[in-house]
Amino acid sequence: MARTEKDGVRATPGSTGDPVTGEYVELPWGKARIIEVVNVAWTHHHPSLELLEFPDGRRALRFAAYFEGDPVRGPLVLDEAALSTVAAVAAGSPAIRSFLARLGSGEAESE
Repeated sequence: MARTEKDGVRATPGSTGDPVTGEYVELPWGKARIIEVVNVAWTHHHPSLELLEFPDGRRALRFAAYFEGDPVRGPLVLDEAALSTVAAVAAGSPAIRSFLARLGSGEAESE
């Protein structure tokens, strides 16, 4: 079951300081553009799923978290309730959902 506002959680697409579609990110192995993003604003951190595209056409999915607009160092940890909330917000992001579906299907080839 997804968390609700009364649980101290706000499931909203984006918030100030969170990454947005069209922004570029610099990674150790190159620059990539965010082509689709799912942000969830919670009390203590903002989980983010970011579909990235590199200049050569490769795509990657970045799992991240932000606090007050700054990236959180370390892993993104989601409990079962949080995962349900992220999945519900991701329903409006077809490219990310397609990318994630390949995890369960065992499909390794790009689209």
